Amino acid sequence: METILTIIATLLATTLVTCVPGAALLSVLHLDRVVPPPLVPGAALVVGLVPMGTALGLTLWWSLPIAYVAGALAFLTLACWATLAGRVRADARRTTPRDRYRMSHARAWGSPALRLVAGDWARAIPLAAWIVAIATLAIALTVGFNTWNDSLYHIGQAQKLLALDHPDFNNTLQFPDGTAHPGYVLPIWQELIALVAWVTHANPVTVAWIIPGVTVTIGALSMGGLGWALARTPRATALVMVAWLTSVVIATMPFSEAVFDALQPGEVALDVIIPLVLALLFTALWPTTDLDAGPGTLTPRQSTWAATLLMSIGVAEIALLHVSYNMVLALGIIGYLAFWALRSPWPREVVWRHARVLVPIAMSAAVTTAILVPGLSKLQSFGKTAQEELKLNSTDLYKGKLGAPLEALLRGGTEHFHLRPDYLVLGGGLALVGLLALPLALLAPRWPAGWYLSGSALLVLGIALSDRLFPAFVTAVSLDQARRIETVLPLSAGLALGAAATGIVGTRLWAHGTIPARTLAAFTIAAVVGAAAHAADTIGQLGGYGGDTIVSGRWILAPLGVLLLGAALYVISLAVRVVVAPIERRTAPREGDVERTRSRLRRLLPIATWEWPSAQLTNSASLVALLVLLVGAAPLWGRIDDTTQPIRRHGIPLDQREAELRLFAPEVAAELRTLPTDTVLLADPTGRNPYYAMALAPIYVVSSVPRHTATTPKNRVPERFEDATEFFDPKTSNTRRLELLTKYDVTAIVIHPNANPSIMEFLTSMPGITPGAIGKNQRLFHVSPQRLLTAPPLDGAGGFVKLR
Repeated sequence: METILTIIATLLATTLVTCVPGAALLSVLHLDRVVPPPLVPGAALVVGLVPMGTALGLTLWWSLPIAYVAGALAFLTLACWATLAGRVRADARRTTPRDRYRMSHARAWGSPALRLVAGDWARAIPLAAWIVAIATLAIALTVGFNTWNDSLYHIGQAQKLLALDHPDFNNTLQFPDGTAHPGYVLPIWQELIALVAWVTHANPVTVAWIIPGVTVTIGALSMGGLGWALARTPRATALVMVAWLTSVVIATMPFSEAVFDALQPGEVALDVIIPLVLALLFTALWPTTDLDAGPGTLTPRQSTWAATLLMSIGVAEIALLHVSYNMVLALGIIGYLAFWALRSPWPREVVWRHARVLVPIAMSAAVTTAILVPGLSKLQSFGKTAQEELKLNSTDLYKGKLGAPLEALLRGGTEHFHLRPDYLVLGGGLALVGLLALPLALLAPRWPAGWYLSGSALLVLGIALSDRLFPAFVTAVSLDQARRIETVLPLSAGLALGAAATGIVGTRLWAHGTIPARTLAAFTIAAVVGAAAHAADTIGQLGGYGGDTIVSGRWILAPLGVLLLGAALYVISLAVRVVVAPIERRTAPREGDVERTRSRLRRLLPIATWEWPSAQLTNSASLVALLVLLVGAAPLWGRIDDTTQPIRRHGIPLDQREAELRLFAPEVAAELRTLPTDTVLLADPTGRNPYYAMALAPIYVVSSVPRHTATTPKNRVPERFEDATEFFDPKTSNTRRLELLTKYDVTAIVIHPNANPSIMEFLTSMPGITPGAIGKNQRLFHVSPQRLLTAPPLDGAGGFVKLR
């Protein structure tokens, strides 16, 4: 019962901290009128990060406790609430005769609250989308958050933000004398963990386990909002949400990165902010909407500026959360612009609208990136060529448990290489089906969202599979970031597009009424469902870095060939139009003439006439499309139970269901939490013990995992790593060990209970070092630096002079 109450309290507190201040600002500034309803939670999160980040920056600058950030957000929310309440009363006075005007204070104050929580946006979201959102929440809580790699850094910084009375930019880091990671100079997301833990009085590790229940659900709604904006109809919302849920979450069980990594800022940027920015991009560039799908009441120009403002905020926050993912957004937009440019010349208003929208976005990205570049330039991998990156990746610092074999992702030599093809479909079989379905967008040459789907896929496949383009891309963005190019591929949108095309063609054929047409409709739907089910059942997921080959590279090259052929035909058709258009104008039917009858094929398959697919995606077609996705993905739904099987515990070193870092024994973890906040812990970084210790308690370490530590000059990552590993080397003399303890002012040591006898003898016999808790895999020792200074002399062999 206590666990259930903790989960409910954390979910409510997370929603309160992440969405309510932003939703209040959206309503006060009327920005919610331009946002498609499913994107309102994501937009509220994005806008809410602005006051949170501002308050955080000021409190860290003035070394104030975290309570001041909570107070600032509460004050902002109440001020917005009062403003909205005043508007409600003013509107009531204007629209109600004076003798009938009656409004209680409860209604005046309650109406804005209801609007924030369950306003028009909540009622406008289709019921099917809400069902998928609830399913996403259940899966996120079932799977749990994987505290691993970068996530440990975020939880560790949250521990210090919460525990320190006077936190600032310098004392909330890994090392007492180090510097922040240049990509996380303003720890906004770490502050979120600390704020929720402060509100609920729960351990930050417990909070980290539950927060993804909110962020993943908001991400699912954001993907649905992107589908709404791309198709310009609410019917596409649930379609894209189901495609995203099955291909990104369920298909990769039990290693579902969308859930396991949901607490990481980069995953929030990828699953929440980027779909929001792309959806608003198409809302702003093409403001004419269908009558049944128009999200707002502003004029087109007002909508354009409001959407541009939200996009600029989103782009800036991507840079603050994880600057690398601005590359994901940029490649998608470049792919769209390539196809948009092919259709030129455009009317002047369309060109200016593109400039008014894209220039502020580019400026926002440029300014935030320019602010981060001086810090990023201090990183060891910054500015290196692809070949230098490969050489750096093979050093001892990044071998074994400490790194990831990035070279296993590459094919080719050291000079010319490309990304392994099957890495582009980490979602397994359904992701492959989505990739193969992306060229369907070429059948709708007048659909702007199709230009984004085709253009981004063509650009990504061209770069990732080219021996010459990919090394240049690695040089520009680093090897670790270049492999993230697969996140640009809109695979879930492609999967939804394939299902939608099946639904549209199937329902149109069925509506034709003839037995052959209905037979063909049933055969088409059954064939697509069977193909999707076969792919989902037989093709597993890649499992991150390296791994076994999951699918032949020919299947990856197939859509590239179709896209190249389609793009060539597209250019040829545009060239032909220049010649044919004058002839069509001369032979156009005169007034009163009967319109030429379209061919039977065009009546049955109207895809080529799409401007927006909303005219074709009827309720019947939407239902068929959802059934195609659900039935085709049926083999995957049973894998939810796999999270309780031994594969989860063997493949992943943690079980977050009980919100405890299981690599640490409970006794040792409990004693770590009692240590002072200025504790400096020495542990073997090759075993990741220091990384986990920082997440368990607000302490500092001598060295941590190099790959997940900012390699700045002040952090001295190689030196710290070599010193820490030298201390635990059996060949190291006691004199050298004593020097290392003094050098880093160590006050606690964690070591395996069965460590080398020479090390254990040093720890148990040295005055100033006292044993603490003992667990299965760790033993804690307390160190007194003052007593170490008065330690007995060492003999010539490095042993202790016996004084006892």
